[in-house]
Amino acid sequence: MPTVDWLRENIPHWYGLKVQTAQKVRDAWRLETTLGPKCFKRVELSRGKVDFIAAALNHLLHNGFTATIPFIATLDGCNFVEEPDGLYYLTDWIPGREGDITGVADVCAAAGILAKLHQASQGFILPPNCEPRQTWGKLPYEWLKHHAELERYRVLAQAAMDSTFNREFAATSGWYIARCQCAIDILHTCNYEKLVEQAKRQGSLCHRDFTYHNFIFDTANRLYVIDFDYCAQEIRAYDVARYARKVARNFKWQLRPVKLMLQAYDEVAPLSSDEIRFIAAFLFFPQQYWRIANRHFNTSSHAKAKLTKELLHETKHRLQEERFLQQFWAASTCGAVVRSGI
Repeated sequence: MPTVDWLRENIPHWYGLKVQTAQKVRDAWRLETTLGPKCFKRVELSRGKVDFIAAALNHLLHNGFTATIPFIATLDGCNFVEEPDGLYYLTDWIPGREGDITGVADVCAAAGILAKLHQASQGFILPPNCEPRQTWGKLPYEWLKHHAELERYRVLAQAAMDSTFNREFAATSGWYIARCQCAIDILHTCNYEKLVEQAKRQGSLCHRDFTYHNFIFDTANRLYVIDFDYCAQEIRAYDVARYARKVARNFKWQLRPVKLMLQAYDEVAPLSSDEIRFIAAFLFFPQQYWRIANRHFNTSSHAKAKLTKELLHETKHRLQEERFLQQFWAASTCGAVVRSGI
């Protein structure tokens, strides 16, 4: 792990910048340099994948999307620095505040900027030095696999009802497994393969981690999207659906904030009926419930107390979540999700 002294010693050699102070913020370093604040971050990615991210950012900027920040090249012209513990990249640091995902104004502003990001991403062509990052088309297989895993975990839980986790999982898994099946069924009705083919023709890019700490309002209240570490070629509805799920969870499964967010996106880049159905399928799939169970049944015992707390927290709002899903599905089937006058 870097230290302040290590940064002060090496950054000048790599980037020609003098580091005055350095502070750890989340998983990155904020460096105060002679050319302003910079962000120095380690990633556990291959060279080709880091070059992919750099190419994606440059493509967005070339297409007029100025609400992001490119990598700063080293003195040798590389997108990264390679050290024994991984690769590091440097960008400008955007002074400002993180987005408030519990505030409707920030949520909707971010939705609009996400739509502009998707528009600017079109036409991306993979440069020869990059490793492909393509996740489109994989979701049906992943969901079928996770559905089978939840079925297996239920059998394991029912066979050993000697822990709070297993008793809670056995009591609630039926509803979540049914939701899995609903998600898979809805996915089959949304022309998913057509959405994938359209994204491939357009060369679409997705952020894939669009959440409050990755959109920043600067001191002039301009909105920036940062941290493209999970960026990949994917259908744009994946980004929208993932963001919708975060908004729903943060608003305790209220429908109105999610509809407002989707309308804000739709005003910039209209969503098709197939994309709305995809978003519905994505919301139905119990990703967090599956993730908790997967960790519990495939991890050492020392983490299981924490996972029990996570499971109880996840199932606590199950009735509100069920009501939200019913309301969203009803709205989606009559075309009312992005219609004004809610």
